[in-house]
Amino acid sequence: MVVLKDTLDRAKRAHGPEHVTALRCGEKLANELNSLCKYDEARAMCHELFPVMKRVLGPDHTFVLTASSNYATALVNCGGFVEAEAMLEENVAAQMRVFGPHHPGTVHAARGLAVLRQLNGRQVNG
Repeated sequence: MVVLKDTLDRAKRAHGPEHVTALRCGEKLANELNSLCKYDEARAMCHELFPVMKRVLGPDHTFVLTASSNYATALVNCGGFVEAEAMLEENVAAQMRVFGPHHPGTVHAARGLAVLRQLNGRQVNG
């Protein structure tokens, strides 16, 4: 994780905080925090990073779609089920627009949304 933090700092200094390299480094660091069960830190980093990625790259960019899914995972790990569900609904809709219904990313996102809805005690649509 130290290497990721250093890489992120270097990318921000070299290219600026909104450059795609810095954004991707930040996303990778957030994922690493999540995998280390540092859920609050991962959620906070995603909360800061995701809106910038969406604004800079556009809502249908593949990096943004991946970041959206990862942010939803961080939210679930912190108990933010309602917010995660809304984010996954948006993610599935974007995946459908960009890749179509049979793309592995779309299928994976739709399954994640269905599981989350079941955990929330809500009926799964379609």
